[in-house]
Parts: sequence; structure tokens; C-alpha cells
Amino acid sequence: MAYVRERFRDAAGVLADYEFQVNHSEEEGFDFRRNLERTTTTSGVGFVRQQGDDSPALLRFTGTILHQNQYNQMAAYYIASQTRTIFFRDFTGTEYEVMITAWNPVRKRTLKNPRDQSINLHYFSYTLEMEVIA
Repeated sequence: MAYVRERFRDAAGVLADYEFQVNHSEEEGFDFRRNLERTTTTSGVGFVRQQGDDSPALLRFTGTILHQNQYNQMAAYYIASQTRTIFFRDFTGTEYEVMITAWNPVRKRTLKNPRDQSINLHYFSYTLEMEVIA
């Protein structure tokens, strides 16, 4: 089976599709939540539960950026997500319509980055959080 790269896709067509050069390395569990409201009855016997809509699922990833191009593309998609939804395809091939709610790149010093000489003495670690719209 071929290795599937994660991908950002802009449905508006403003940004070119971006296939990650390095997939994320860790992920947190999907955060699915059901919203319940509990109130007591006037007779004081038991609770009344009312169920609201489920909260949107959150995808949380941690990874490494070894290429300046990946940093630039992730920054561009984060900015685009201020005004519109984008699509994220994970390594299983599942695609989600999302909005990026948090992106935290941290520059790390290294003696050599053999993957990209333009950022030779650095690489980035990052956390990425996306809210699933559909």
C-alpha cells in the first residue's frame, strides 16, 4: 500500500492543494462531546435532561516541519481559515471540512537540517488544532 500524505485543500481554489512533506507524528483522541442540560423538577423528584447538539469534533496533532515550504503552506492555510473552511485529508484518506483554530510552530535549533538547507540550523515542531465543520 502506498504511503498517503496528509493534505490541505482550499475549496475556494485560492490556494493550491498542499500535500505535507512530513505527516504529523502524534495525535490526541478525537474530542466528541454530547451537550446535556440537567435541571430539577419543581416537585424535587429526579432530574430533567435535555440534549442539545453535539459539540464539533476537534482534531489535535503534533508534528515536525523540516522544510520551509511546509511552514509557509501551513501558515497560508491558517490565515485562509480565518475567513473560510478548508479541507484536511489525513493519512487514512479520510477528508474533513475544518477550520484551523490553533497553529503553534516552535523553532528549534539543530546542528544540521539535511532536508532543507535554507533553514539549515533550524527545524520546527508544531501543534495544530482543527474544528471539524462537516
